[in-house]
Amino acid sequence: MNLEWLVRFLTGDLEEKEKKELAEWIKENESNKKKFENIRYLWEKSPGLKAYNEIDVEEGWESVRPHLKSRFKLRAQKLPLSAFLLRVAVLLVFACVMVFGLYKIIHFIPKDDTISVVSSDIIKDVSLPDGTWITLNKYSQITYDKRFNKNNREVFFSGEAYFDVIRGQRLPFIIRTGNSTIQVVGTSFNIKDDSSSLTVTVISGKVWLYETANRENRVRLAKNETASFDYATKKIIYGENSDLNFLSWKTGSFEFVKTPTVDVLNTIASYYNKKLILNIPVHDSITGVFDNQPLDEILKEIELTSSLKIDNQEDYIIVRK
Repeated sequence: MNLEWLVRFLTGDLEEKEKKELAEWIKENESNKKKFENIRYLWEKSPGLKAYNEIDVEEGWESVRPHLKSRFKLRAQKLPLSAFLLRVAVLLVFACVMVFGLYKIIHFIPKDDTISVVSSDIIKDVSLPDGTWITLNKYSQITYDKRFNKNNREVFFSGEAYFDVIRGQRLPFIIRTGNSTIQVVGTSFNIKDDSSSLTVTVISGKVWLYETANRENRVRLAKNETASFDYATKKIIYGENSDLNFLSWKTGSFEFVKTPTVDVLNTIASYYNKKLILNIPVHDSITGVFDNQPLDEILKEIELTSSLKIDNQEDYIIVRK
């Protein structure tokens, strides 16, 4: 498994099949797991570090130049082209080594000081030291310091999860993602973080959602409210939650009220990790509840309601004549 795959996972660019292969690679041995955890932790820590593009190179060079002039006598000399190119190559290699070394020094975090939980291809429950309960959706991860609940209640997160944060604690509960931060005292809510945006839906209590690099760009959410932070535009859009099935991945229950049939089928297909193929136009709408039912049973009910013919195959749900 190469570094490209790990980075693509962290940025949300892996396909479902690739995510499964990555999960299998992580489970192969402890070394793979540790490598993934370290890279993930570095990735989550990086937003809090000063960006390299903020360094004033000209100012730094001007401060060094006088010392160079005082210590070295410069003289011009002609070099053969091959020797000149060789020296340039050596300097480039040296510069790369120095930059890499600086990166490692700045980003070094003792791997033994953190705990990381990866859900891979199953939903996983996590209990934190303060009593907070988290349910991780598939292919999600949470990382926290071993001193959690002593000096802070801060976690680093990617994917999708349901949080039930314990109340009455002296420390605020803080969730860090790639570009945004969620801060709560005691509440329950759902977070979905993908490659383009983060969505928070509050079930009880109140939370703050803000841009990590700009805390003025924020919004406070209360019960039944939702907000999405767009990574590209840095805009936060919020309002009342109208998605009845935002927790279906956890509960296994679905509720539809005059929902277009094609949307119902897409929701069901996504939950069961299948692709929907429409061989005919699909119209009409569906009102109903599916409560932890087998897929074949759900599709049979949809067939009876819509007069469609639906095939459940290994990787596909196919609607045909």
